[in-house]
Amino acid sequence: MGFDVDNSDWVLRQVEEKSMEEERRVNAVIVGWSDEGDRYIGVDEERDAQLFYYFIKSERSPDEDPLLVWISGGPGCSVFSAVAYEIGPLHFDVKEYKGELPTLVRHPYSWTKWLDDHPQFFLNPLYIGGDSYSGKVVPIITLEIVKDSVNQTNRQIFRGYVAGNPFSDARFDDNSFVAYSFGMGLISKELYKSYGFSLSYYWANSDTVREALHVQKDTVEEWVRCDFAVPYVKDVPSSIPYHHILTTRGYRALVYNGDHDLSVTHVGTQAWIKSLNFPIVDDWRPWSVDGQVAGYTRSFANNLTFALVKGGGHTSPEDRPKECYNMFERWIAHKPLYSLDARTGTWK
Repeated sequence: MGFDVDNSDWVLRQVEEKSMEEERRVNAVIVGWSDEGDRYIGVDEERDAQLFYYFIKSERSPDEDPLLVWISGGPGCSVFSAVAYEIGPLHFDVKEYKGELPTLVRHPYSWTKWLDDHPQFFLNPLYIGGDSYSGKVVPIITLEIVKDSVNQTNRQIFRGYVAGNPFSDARFDDNSFVAYSFGMGLISKELYKSYGFSLSYYWANSDTVREALHVQKDTVEEWVRCDFAVPYVKDVPSSIPYHHILTTRGYRALVYNGDHDLSVTHVGTQAWIKSLNFPIVDDWRPWSVDGQVAGYTRSFANNLTFALVKGGGHTSPEDRPKECYNMFERWIAHKPLYSLDARTGTWK
């Protein structure tokens, strides 16, 4: 599941071609919420290849709020994992499994939520985001949208992008493991509880759930979070040049890393950011949530912000949902991640 693109004006074209008659009725399987957002999108010239995507509306001002397109990593990982474990509006209610369909509860720190009426969102400010291996893909898609030859409207609505724990360049990512492990006291790779992952497997493979989501029959025999057997040619050695082009053209960028990620260490991410040779505009400051330090941030010229998430692993919003929600909410609103406590004179 997820988005893919075949040329730079895909956003406007696909939105304009999708009929408003596709509105769905409320389905009890999705805890009574409107089944509004599920769609298929053609990604090749003949529209033979159809990808399933899920659209979740802003709960504040859907007619005005920015649109964020989220792409998962892998390569081969389902975007549904981001919906279920990271930034989506629902989480699984973790309890003893007795063979019944896993239940969902509302996620208070979702980055995306929906309302009943479909917004006219195609002129809203647009951001592209993703994490993990999409650190290779997001900058490329972003540049396709904004390059000089594309539709003028696309350049006007596009504002920036988000890269979380991003694979960017093996020269930096892979060569940071030793230094990172030494700095962390030989921390082991992050272990996830297999039980929590099992819930998404049972839920996504239920016929009832698939019907509720309008997943076409026989399109996916068995859903798995990541399918590394999918043929994929890794022909992009580095996404760093794309970051340089986009940020120097004035587009905003938020790059974040969990400080407990051994797959893409923050040491490697900071190394490739340094290679851009951008001046530091605002040096290291702590940023806080509810009076507790949630991480540290550094800002560079050309609208590039780096944020370190304390306690975050490879999928930081999964490990620190509240903190990452606040981080993204501040950044998308053009606010600094930190603030000055007028009473104590300290940064928070």
